[in-house]
Amino acid sequence: MYHKIAFCLIGWLTVTAFPLRLSAWQAPLALPQQTYQFHKIAQAEGLSSYNVKKIVQDAYGYTWIATQDGLNRYDGRNISIYTHLAEAGRRLANNDIWDLAEDTVHRRLWVLSYGGLNVIDLSNGQVLPSLPTPSRLQHRFPKGYFKRLRLCGHRLWIGSHNGLAVYDVDRDNFADIDPLPSPPIQPGRPTDDDDIDLIWQDERQRVWVFVANYGIVLYSASGHILEKYPLAELGIHGGPDFYRFRSLAKLSPGRLALVTNTGFFELTYHGALRLTPFPLPGNGGLLDNRTLYSCAADSISAMPM
Repeated sequence: MYHKIAFCLIGWLTVTAFPLRLSAWQAPLALPQQTYQFHKIAQAEGLSSYNVKKIVQDAYGYTWIATQDGLNRYDGRNISIYTHLAEAGRRLANNDIWDLAEDTVHRRLWVLSYGGLNVIDLSNGQVLPSLPTPSRLQHRFPKGYFKRLRLCGHRLWIGSHNGLAVYDVDRDNFADIDPLPSPPIQPGRPTDDDDIDLIWQDERQRVWVFVANYGIVLYSASGHILEKYPLAELGIHGGPDFYRFRSLAKLSPGRLALVTNTGFFELTYHGALRLTPFPLPGNGGLLDNRTLYSCAADSISAMPM
């Protein structure tokens, strides 16, 4: 039986739905009336932290909740917590979990924490020996501040506060890729060491890397740079001292919803890349664009929520 479950773990920045459709974005559609049940999951119910950063529901139906203080596996009733100090089968490199990526081919879950990378066997929930080893990760990322993870085929794209690397899961080695471009010097804007905010792969297998305070870099699946879009070319001038990309959602082929620290945008990329503001409808001033942190797509209406 297929269950519709909506998770709204509102602590810091994550609201995720599986596969509940909530769209106040447009005029009501003539859809069959449905009843949804909401269940609050908080620290009182066993959640390790209210600061939720990522939610993934795996092929077995378990829900994995990445938080600032551990990884939580929820089976609909009980929560198992994975931390740095847990027993061997649930021990992670660090408690501060930043991103998750499910490998549906090998039935694994990759877990990126602030200080390392782990992989979990989804068939039994056990943490496997870390690949790549911590020493090899340290060589690639001397500062070790990991942020983003994206599995593209058999390659794991890893973004941090100071760079980008690609790990070949099948070959167990790091692949050579073109280095990120140096950010242009802009008056009033500090520079940073290739701070990666988001990584995403489109329907043409291109990998999009969103770099804080720089813009967007498009890579081929093999790691060669195809296009570069600095902030100025995206029509972004002025604004905050530091420009952040917070979240994205694919609405339809060639069309994304994009959340930044300056607002909510529609990004179209069939032909010329265009970034245009998305107005927030009918909020009566209750929502400010700058308070948005996460977005998801309504698969029925191809509208963001």
